[in-house]
Amino acid sequence: MTGHNRPQRVIEATQQANNTLPTATRQAKYAKMAASPYRFFRGSNHLYWNDVWHDWRFALFGGWPETQTWLQGDAHGYNFGAYGHHDDQVRYGMDDFDDALIGDYQYDLWRLAISVVLDARENAELDPKAIDKALKKVNKGLLPNPGESC
Repeated sequence: MTGHNRPQRVIEATQQANNTLPTATRQAKYAKMAASPYRFFRGSNHLYWNDVWHDWRFALFGGWPETQTWLQGDAHGYNFGAYGHHDDQVRYGMDDFDDALIGDYQYDLWRLAISVVLDARENAELDPKAIDKALKKVNKGLLPNPGESC
């Protein structure tokens, strides 16, 4: 989605993505989305995919068959949770896979990074330096060390 008339295009795309919802449900969703940038982000996954699906920057770090994997599809901080396991151990990981798809690993990384920034600003009121530190921790936890296989 280009910058040309972007506000109107965002409104139209959001209306189209939500036109099958009952009126009351759609209005409630729009009210939640209007409350903050982070809530808007969580309610507009379709805009993210329109914006990044063919982004040229993916070729810098991937964009070939070896970087394809199952994606969560709506990666953000509130799509993580803890689960009990048959061996009585608790596992922590991503949940909410209704938007799962196969694609380049970077799609989930980018969306998760955006989520970290918006959540840190809104809920933790972190300064830019602390947000950069959080992003480095996310990166370190998700990506292998140089020379290490995935």
